[in-house]
Amino acid sequence: MNLNFLREPDNESYFSAEEYLNLNCPTHSHFAMEFIIAKQGEFIVEVSGKKYTLTENTSILIMPFETHKFITKKTSKVLILTVTPTIFTEYKTKMESKTLLNPLISIDANETKFILKQ
Repeated sequence: MNLNFLREPDNESYFSAEEYLNLNCPTHSHFAMEFIIAKQGEFIVEVSGKKYTLTENTSILIMPFETHKFITKKTSKVLILTVTPTIFTEYKTKMESKTLLNPLISIDANETKFILKQ
């Protein structure tokens, strides 16, 4: 399993998309943002000490430098999109030191828009 998103350089702009099976990863933080989509099974993401359970079609956004870890208790298949904020240079200063009040996103099968989970 390639965990290259843990080793990205702090001054480079890049984007990656990788799929993982049964991912477990210790607490870490980094310069990049991660958008994680649960494709199968159940996947726990702990962000800044708060645990979120992702099931099929739920997602979470992790902001730069937020501490987080990944836990799979049984089985999971997830897609992790990793992007450095420098790709969005016009938004970089607006995003620095920001966190999301609720980072979980779900796609309702009956809707065509994203729904924020409360």
